[in-house]
Amino acid sequence: MRATAPAVLAVCVMMVVGGCSGTEVFTAGRVDGYLYQVDAGLPTYVRLTMTNGSIDPADVKAWLIYRGRTAGFPAEADNLVAVLRDPAPGFYDDDAQSRSGLTSSFTFTYLDAGGQATATVDITYDHPPLVAGETYYYKVRRIVDPNVVVPPPAQTAQVTTSFQIDPAGALGEASPAVGPITYLQPPVLQEPADGVQAASPTEIDFVWQPTAGATDYRLEISTSRHNWQVLEYRADVPYTGGSLMRHTFRTTHPLQAGQPYYWRVGARVAGQRAPQSGSSRGYIYSAVRSFRVPLSPPSPPS
Repeated sequence: MRATAPAVLAVCVMMVVGGCSGTEVFTAGRVDGYLYQVDAGLPTYVRLTMTNGSIDPADVKAWLIYRGRTAGFPAEADNLVAVLRDPAPGFYDDDAQSRSGLTSSFTFTYLDAGGQATATVDITYDHPPLVAGETYYYKVRRIVDPNVVVPPPAQTAQVTTSFQIDPAGALGEASPAVGPITYLQPPVLQEPADGVQAASPTEIDFVWQPTAGATDYRLEISTSRHNWQVLEYRADVPYTGGSLMRHTFRTTHPLQAGQPYYWRVGARVAGQRAPQSGSSRGYIYSAVRSFRVPLSPPSPPS
């Protein structure tokens, strides 16, 4: 068990919202998520975006991030991966690093029927690493001032936790599940090597290693390392199996000799929300490589 006792809080301090019933619901805010990387070739994350909706951020004491393998996973202590002490964090980036024995302990004051009271939070949890090719879902809960009510309460549930939040009424309901999101790492380019001269200006083989879990790939060629809005060439290549993928670029209009060209490969999972890589949307991208082409051979005499 990764969280501190008691397993169930037996003492319930009466609240305006009904004590331990946990009536704060997430319909007033919004949670979303997608695969994200800062730029091509860099590490990937699962980015969650969160808003408080109509709740005053001053009433929000922390955000709890849960991760599971199915949409119906329980938002309970064993699935907790992050505690954010920012009342309005905006986003959270989940990563592939393993961290254990994380703690979050704090207090805050609130008003109950007897006057000012002190709430205590004491949580110990782990952050298991994201695994390449695995698919995840996320849920979010907030720790709020126990007097906060988000009308209308769409659902209520008895708060049963295996970490200590006293009073239990400060723990909000879980958000709907966000996902599926498959964690993808960038594809690894193989051929041509970076900076080499290709053998032909009209036919070039591009080879890369597929990344676990991806179903679709996109090969892009540009005359600029940084501008991928205007492309010289683009090809969509579905994954059909194997440890290497190959696409042959063929053209009747030779590429310009001496001009540096740049190429990269994007990966995605069909049917899931489009990833974001820098200013590009739709794929997680490999590092960028360059190549040049030789002069076209002279036409044979007629």
